[in-house]
Amino acid sequence: MVMRLDSRAAITCHEYLHKSYAPNCFDLSDRASLSDVAQAMADQGFIHEARVIDFLKQNVAGLVVIDDKLDAPTREAQTVDALKDAEIRIIVHPVFGPTAEELIAGEIGDPASGESVRVSRPDLLVRQTTEPAPFGTWSAVDVKSHGAFDSSNKSNQVQLVPATDLISDAPAVSGRLKQEDAMQLAHYQRHLEYMGIADAQARAGIIGRDIERIAWGSLSSTVSGRGKNAISVLATYDLEFARSLQVVSAAVERNQNPTLPTPAIPMWDADAKKCPTCEFKNICIEELVAYKGSGHVTLLAGVTPAKAEDHLSGLDSIAELAEVPSGSAFVEESAQRARVYLSGEHELKLGLTDLIIPTFDVEIDIDLENSQGVLQDLGFDESVTPDRLYLYGYITHDRTVESDWRESDIGTFENYEGTREGEHSVYGQMWEYLHDQITSAESAGKTVGIFHYSPHELTWWCKWARDFGDMTGTPTSDEVESFISKYCVDLLPIAKQVVFAPNTKSPICNYSIKTLAPIAGFNWMLDDAGGANSLLKYSQAIGADPQVAQEARDWLRQYNMDDVRATMALRNWLRENSTKL
Repeated sequence: MVMRLDSRAAITCHEYLHKSYAPNCFDLSDRASLSDVAQAMADQGFIHEARVIDFLKQNVAGLVVIDDKLDAPTREAQTVDALKDAEIRIIVHPVFGPTAEELIAGEIGDPASGESVRVSRPDLLVRQTTEPAPFGTWSAVDVKSHGAFDSSNKSNQVQLVPATDLISDAPAVSGRLKQEDAMQLAHYQRHLEYMGIADAQARAGIIGRDIERIAWGSLSSTVSGRGKNAISVLATYDLEFARSLQVVSAAVERNQNPTLPTPAIPMWDADAKKCPTCEFKNICIEELVAYKGSGHVTLLAGVTPAKAEDHLSGLDSIAELAEVPSGSAFVEESAQRARVYLSGEHELKLGLTDLIIPTFDVEIDIDLENSQGVLQDLGFDESVTPDRLYLYGYITHDRTVESDWRESDIGTFENYEGTREGEHSVYGQMWEYLHDQITSAESAGKTVGIFHYSPHELTWWCKWARDFGDMTGTPTSDEVESFISKYCVDLLPIAKQVVFAPNTKSPICNYSIKTLAPIAGFNWMLDDAGGANSLLKYSQAIGADPQVAQEARDWLRQYNMDDVRATMALRNWLRENSTKL
């Protein structure tokens, strides 16, 4: 049987391929449905792609759309018909598989060699030439809701061409197509080459957030790595696709004979598009915990699959890593994490002798909620809808008056209009509240510190000063920077001075407040508290049904208050246990 893989095969987790093609070898009863986060990410892409296609329809002559509601063979036949029409410059939603290959081969002869192993569905196909007849040559273009290229990369170049022009001799600028995007484009390029209709220069493009430009790059000259170690995207794709093809082939055989060796093992990858939103997550976590009786090293904070491969060769179990006496800084740090994982006893990081948590008379903990926050927490930045700050929460604990922080004043400022004005009002109310507390405390001779977890809060204060300067009450960037340097304390770098054992609810170690607060004995009041649920609740909170909206707003308020309490609980736990670590 011919095994055909799609454009994500070369960048897909091997264990995902293993479980997908060898389901008989696993108990998949705990297989997860599509999560709210995964659906939200997909929705972002669909919204953006529809905008791009509408723009092209209105501005580009010679455009045809393949009906994606038809069956695959019909869509492939329509794609081939469009290829042959010299008036067609751009094909939307083309499909290439066995039917298209056979039809094309019937016109220009069989492919040079080999068996076809691909199916391709690029977002767009752009004509580069009309010769050789009858098909000409073509390049794939994908639509992405993030930036079209990495402008910080100075070792590669792209051409930025108006999308209405499709192709032109625009001057090259420094930048590189993003690796995952380029790998998908390389899949299409290899398939087009196989069929004999590829652009000879291996040009491929991305339409990103800026829907009016295409970032073109040559996949044969776009490289990763430096110097002699640099290889082209096409070469990288060929290696990774071959590996994935081997995994799939072995998985298909193993599905018939489960006694065969496993072609892959699970490794935890916190990337938003990987483990956290994967349907096999729960199944893989069980395997990760049971791995060689002690757990897989990627359960440890900071040990990604890539770092494990680069730095921990042959040390894939936590027990094996814990026995390593010395090595590079990363190896020694990871070995300590392994020992702590097994012992269950938290420790200061190697090289540290003391844990100091700044202390103030009046301590204020703050936490904001923004509409795309959960996606950003997972590393997913592909937001095409306005990302609005809609809620800011706080706890104010005057330690000179009340010893128990749990009795402290807690509150929120909220606005669900989804407008720039509404967002500005939340900023302004929080800014005024904090300054009132500072003035009151300092006039009484008390010190003040404002705690937050991660630089997220600071980023948003700076965003306010930068983007809302035209609105009354907005501080200047200098005022914000002065405020931050004088009063704000990020608890995350302090927490990272401690190597934590896993909490009782999850075997995955990281420095998320959701992971560390339970260690401090704090539990969220909401049974379904979590970033994924906040996406759904926010959409309800801005919806038309007043009862549903109010229930959602109450949920979001409680969710935020618990996040603020969690920060304060962790800080106080660190203080109480600093001498025991």
